[in-house]
Amino acid sequence: MKTTAILLITLFSFFSLAQQSQNSQRARQVAVAFSTTGCLKINSGNCQNGHKVQSYVGSQIGQLPQAIQKALYEIAYHQSQIWGDTILEGDFFADGKVEINKVKILSLQNKVVGFQITYFEKAWYTGNCTFHHNRPETLNACRPGRIFEASFVTGDAKEAQVDENQFAKFVPQD
Repeated sequence: MKTTAILLITLFSFFSLAQQSQNSQRARQVAVAFSTTGCLKINSGNCQNGHKVQSYVGSQIGQLPQAIQKALYEIAYHQSQIWGDTILEGDFFADGKVEINKVKILSLQNKVVGFQITYFEKAWYTGNCTFHHNRPETLNACRPGRIFEASFVTGDAKEAQVDENQFAKFVPQD
């Protein structure tokens, strides 16, 4: 019985890792599609090989169907959770409220191939101020800004990969 349970757990772990690898591969394919079609530098319009990009910035994102907005927000939220092990281990504090400020939709023959989303959280540089996590008012003495990052998302909006050219970065508020 114990051996069967261990075998089942091992098989489940193997298939789960295989699925994650396949999903990661799908997100990488979206990144490649954006870059090889010349679409990364186009905000809206035609790219190479019949691909088309449509961009939505700021309040324009509200024009997207609710289901797409919700799915992309969930991806952005999930991606921003990684910051706890990266940029937020440094001298930064974020408010935890992720927002999407840009969506690019890559399509071919009116079929969505994938998305590139740019998202952010309000943040503060805490390296030159006295900040206490249990006293949020101490952030008033810290430099405000935002942490931005971009990710490529599969056409079904289920998997994502960070855009290697737009890793999480703090941008100070002027």
